[in-house]
Amino acid sequence: MHSMYGCIKRYIATEKSYNIQKNGMHTFEVALSATKPQIREALEKLFAVKVLCVRTQVMPGKVKKAGRGVSKSSSWKKAIVRLPENQRFEPYEHGGVAHGNEVV
Repeated sequence: MHSMYGCIKRYIATEKSYNIQKNGMHTFEVALSATKPQIREALEKLFAVKVLCVRTQVMPGKVKKAGRGVSKSSSWKKAIVRLPENQRFEPYEHGGVAHGNEVV
């Protein structure tokens, strides 16, 4: 069981996530072991928003080559969250990034 601060790691701000933001969808990096109900509860408590739908994807780690060595980056989990049309969410007003037990 994650605390609400440990569940949500960061807000993902990319060109693709910005395009789906127009449809009321926002993208977050979450803990690998976080479940959809935990993600929903954490977002509703942290940002005081109503979450309609949570979709998750596990993003596989990538193979990195450096000289003769090969390493692999860690896999991570992405959550795409849908909010109601009448609700506005600005992640950087709330900090948007969780470190330890506090949102920075």
